[in-house]
Amino acid sequence: MKVSAEVEIACSLALREAVRRRHDVMAVEHLLYALLHDEETSRVVRKSGGNVEKLKNLLDEILEREFPKLPGTAQTQPNPTRGFQRVLHRAALHVQSSGKDELKGQNVLIAIFAEADSHAVQAMNEVGLTRFDVVNHVSHGVDKEGDDDALEVSE
Repeated sequence: MKVSAEVEIACSLALREAVRRRHDVMAVEHLLYALLHDEETSRVVRKSGGNVEKLKNLLDEILEREFPKLPGTAQTQPNPTRGFQRVLHRAALHVQSSGKDELKGQNVLIAIFAEADSHAVQAMNEVGLTRFDVVNHVSHGVDKEGDDDALEVSE
């Protein structure tokens, strides 16, 4: 199975974000925040009824508030949390079981919902993004009437 460029970039961005914020871990919240900077994944969020900018702002607040900073100028390589690892593993298993050959951002987005106790899922729910709506859009092309799509013209 191939990992798409968008997922590779998101993982790299999540790591850079954790380093920039002086966190000693790279969590699901870092991954979701990074995925929202990918145009394709952001489009899935919008089409599923979520507000990308509100979600980015919520995650920014969560990353500031919930993750302790390393003291001073200490630089360390953040370790991925078990949740981070589970999300990627779960997404990969889902892609394999569905007969697809590429792991994409949308697959990771869906896999994040299984981390029900995470701040990432709470933030997605807060902006009106549900697993059902994301799966419905990804699997069946069904768009939910979202805030961000009101100006788009359908063909």
